[in-house]
Amino acid sequence: MDATTARFLIFDWLKLDLSQPSLAHLTQPLLEQLLDLAQQLGRVALAPIDRSLDRQLPELKGALVQTPVALKEGLQALAQAGIFGTNATLAEGGTALPCLVRTAIASILSCFSPAVFDYVRQTQAAASLIRRFGSAQQKQRYLPLLASGECFGTLCLSESQAGSSLGDVLTAARANGAGGFHIVGHKKWVSGAEHSLCAGVIHVVLARVEGAPPGLRGLSLFIVPRVLGTNANGVALRGLNTLCGLRAVVNGDLSFGVTTPCVGEILGSSDPLGGSAISQLNTCLTERCIAAGTAAAANAARAFEMALKHAQNRAQGRALGNPDAQSPPVLLVAHPGVRLQLLRARALADGATLLLLYLSTQTDLADAGDARAKALCAMLAPIGKCWPARIALEVVDLAAQVMGAVGCSEEQGIGQFLRDAQTMRWLEGGEGTHSLELLARQVIADNGAALVQLLQAVAQTAQRAVLSPKHQAMAASALELGAELAKIALNLGEQLKSGAIEPALCHSNTFLQSLSTIVVCWLSLDAALAAVSHDVEQRYFENCRYLHEIELESVRAQLAILRQFDASKWMLDVKF
Repeated sequence: MDATTARFLIFDWLKLDLSQPSLAHLTQPLLEQLLDLAQQLGRVALAPIDRSLDRQLPELKGALVQTPVALKEGLQALAQAGIFGTNATLAEGGTALPCLVRTAIASILSCFSPAVFDYVRQTQAAASLIRRFGSAQQKQRYLPLLASGECFGTLCLSESQAGSSLGDVLTAARANGAGGFHIVGHKKWVSGAEHSLCAGVIHVVLARVEGAPPGLRGLSLFIVPRVLGTNANGVALRGLNTLCGLRAVVNGDLSFGVTTPCVGEILGSSDPLGGSAISQLNTCLTERCIAAGTAAAANAARAFEMALKHAQNRAQGRALGNPDAQSPPVLLVAHPGVRLQLLRARALADGATLLLLYLSTQTDLADAGDARAKALCAMLAPIGKCWPARIALEVVDLAAQVMGAVGCSEEQGIGQFLRDAQTMRWLEGGEGTHSLELLARQVIADNGAALVQLLQAVAQTAQRAVLSPKHQAMAASALELGAELAKIALNLGEQLKSGAIEPALCHSNTFLQSLSTIVVCWLSLDAALAAVSHDVEQRYFENCRYLHEIELESVRAQLAILRQFDASKWMLDVKF
């Protein structure tokens, strides 16, 4: 997404309301300048280094991690421009931007280098937890460092035996008698684990206080700075992980307090046994899902742009039906099959962006105290993470198909986009975990109140579309399928209550895909209506028509599977 598109989506489609007291320090011209700054920053500081960083992997030399000089320079440029502090308050030295604008800026910058921007994503995730739950002293001590980019942040959650199953975490916290805790344990797959890219790293570590109950309810979060005062704090790098994609990200395994003592402080809790970690993490889950989904959507957008440029400049073959071998070849973009591939790639990539910006708007409303928006965010968060991650792979594949043999060359960049897209699928959890959360908890909560609210919004858009001859043919389909999916969801909810858990949840991924497609098709229609008389009208109309006439039809087959959940019981008996 570029700055011009961002302006339309923020101010003309979603109509950001700057009259709110919390946004009194912002004006539309100022925000437009920030969008332009992000695009210029990405073009100058990130685009020239993105390809080289994919080749120059971080290396472990002795106990030190060596990273390319260009990576540090790129991150310094982001820090100097205030990008790390877009989610920070003015008191912390940040710009206090609403989630909607932060997501737009993240999308613009990630189109130039999602790997470099990942350090911002991780740092802001750690800062959000401290901002929401930290004590006044913790906020004062750590948040200005994170907002300025002087220190980066990480989330240290997973372990060898505990990936998504966080209840199995073994890292322990023992009270040290001085108000802090000794942290002892190992963490895996930590992005931004260890490096010299900034002055320090502030880890947010998941651990269990001695004496706390087993499982999820006994876990707490701890703030563990890499350096305590002037001394190292017992955080050691055990080794680096070579990621499939996002190769500029230093991903490693850390040990805490194994060779030398490691001191941490419990995150904003006076309860000696803590136990608040999962509720704290869940409170910030929507933000983390948006951030991960934005990286995937940006990767899809840049793959489409590369394929489009190639198709518009490369002549190959003759027009269908032209038997004259002596006639000049036509551009790839003239072939109907290629045009359809490009249309699908653009519609999916743009749809992912619409989804994430809409979810960001609901996040802003939820943060302002809107209970309906909060419930809607909880239901849409898994979609905001998983659907962009899924379609990014499809869009990159479509781009490779358009570019043909040329796309097979590493020099062209499609290989990097493909590796990045694959790596992004596991950011913030896998699709299976999120689909279970969506179907087993969020969709059926309060007897499906959030789903009903969503369908009401779809109906409002459909009523507006009926009044437009150009759009009325697309008005009913998403609403029809959404209503059918709601009936299925309530039926599955009844089955869950009756104890038929496994067959009811067997096709949770199918449910996630169905609801995702319906939501994106609805948003595409809503955006197309807003685009009337704008420069982007044709683009959003074509996207909308394609999504409704082609992509939405796939939902009908998925609904047929979901209606017959009893037929899935045989799958539970399959032997491997």
